[in-house]
Amino acid sequence: MYAHPYALPRPTLRPGQLAPRETYPLTVEQVPLFPSGTYCAEAAQAEVTALVDDLADGGTGMVQAASLLANQLVHTFGIPEAHCITAAGELRLAAWQSEQRETISAWAQQQSIAATE
Repeated sequence: MYAHPYALPRPTLRPGQLAPRETYPLTVEQVPLFPSGTYCAEAAQAEVTALVDDLADGGTGMVQAASLLANQLVHTFGIPEAHCITAAGELRLAAWQSEQRETISAWAQQQSIAATE
């Protein structure tokens, strides 16, 4: 992300400070893979309007708003939708990394968010 022209500069580490993680629990895998000769964008930009109440209250409204943003971002890379969350405010557990599914499922249950396999 630091290669994007509008990104913040890469942080300078102090002695003994751990490097920030370069990978994140959310990955979007394109199935089927992009055809040969097709290239993704190197950076993404999206703009979405959401109600502040939906974001502040959490739950289904927050996931719906996140779905709007995620879909706009992955469209930039040529992927039709972010498979991990739906516009209806549900989580698709199968689209998340297997190591994260149990944690995400527990969080969804705590927030009264529907989670499907």
